[in-house]
Amino acid sequence: MSEIFEFAKDNFYEFFGNEDIVTKAVSAATERRKALNSSGWEFIDKYRGYQDYYRITCKR
Repeated sequence: MSEIFEFAKDNFYEFFGNEDIVTKAVSAATERRKALNSSGWEFIDKYRGYQDYYRITCKR
């Protein structure tokens, strides 16, 4: 999973113009959360009124 998150961070700006990416990872998704944390994603908890979200700024 870490490779997918790294690919997204490195390429989404070029492909889609996204400056930030937000993804959900519920507390039971321990492997997903580990991969997000090891890839530098920031736990922001709430996003648009929902919980368990992470965010990262894409490379330009």
